[in-house]
Amino acid sequence: TSDYAASVREGLKKCEGLDVILRGPVGQWQLAQEQMMASLMVYPCDPINFTEGFSVSILESLAAGTPVITSDADAFPELWSEDTVQIPLPFEGKQEVWIREIVSMLTDTDKWKAASTEGIKTAKTYSWYSIGK
Repeated sequence: TSDYAASVREGLKKCEGLDVILRGPVGQWQLAQEQMMASLMVYPCDPINFTEGFSVSILESLAAGTPVITSDADAFPELWSEDTVQIPLPFEGKQEVWIREIVSMLTDTDKWKAASTEGIKTAKTYSWYSIGK
């Protein structure tokens, strides 16, 4: 995993000078505000081991009305296939597919609105009220 962390650091260095903001650690309230302001959550999850049994990050983005593009890692297909765009793993070699999906979601207003609306509806089914009921 240290090699992977090094490649992430290299990728972040390549983003210098672009319209990319690295926030670092933030509190829950600031995170929620950022998620609500975001246009898109892109999560190319390609774990070394099975790690994603749910993904609160995806749920939070859906609740914020932020469409999600992710992979088909772990439990994502079972939980989120109807509410996210999922690109099959592996990530490597599919960067152009990711770019096309990102551009499509950000430029097709109807597609974006539909994803946002459906995501909010799904997120409500996971609220404390709905689960408790």
